[in-house]
Amino acid sequence: MAIPTQSEELVADSVGRIMAFWGFRKNLGRIWAALYLSPDPLTSAQLCDDLQLSTGSVSMALGELKRWGAIRKHYIAGDRRDHWVVEEDVWATVSRVMAQREVRELDQLSDALTQAERVLDGEVAAARDAQDPAALERAAFRRRKVEELDELAAAGKDLLRLVLGHDDLGGLLRGSVVEKPTETGSRRRLMPRAPAED
Repeated sequence: MAIPTQSEELVADSVGRIMAFWGFRKNLGRIWAALYLSPDPLTSAQLCDDLQLSTGSVSMALGELKRWGAIRKHYIAGDRRDHWVVEEDVWATVSRVMAQREVRELDQLSDALTQAERVLDGEVAAARDAQDPAALERAAFRRRKVEELDELAAAGKDLLRLVLGHDDLGGLLRGSVVEKPTETGSRRRLMPRAPAED
């Protein structure tokens, strides 16, 4: 059993908290961070020992991380155990998860708001036909508020799609560009960073 270093524990716990903040189980972040920080592929038994997690918890987390495309199996000649590594392109993993989760949620919100707008259009028409100024004012007010929310959801979707559609986010985020060697030469790649606070 390898005893995690203080820095490994700090990173694993921090990534776990961020994952929990975004609605994932904390152990997904801890396991991903352990794999990310490891120079060698790890087995599920090693992850259990290093992170003091149960076999079942690690197995479920590895399956979920694999489904999200965050990790993959790595073959080691002569060893029948499954070894795991993180996908190299972290931004691609984050983008894929955001596209599958956040964009979908915003699409569902937008659909619900559009449906609410149609219902409110009917309420506005009914109040107008009934010549009920108070009901008309209430329905028209709610209709405007729902329309504002729908515009906000659309702006959120546009922003997410804009960010997710760029490999080089230089125009959107400040960060450091690093050279990543590939089979066809080197590729410039931005590692996104949040803007510094003044």
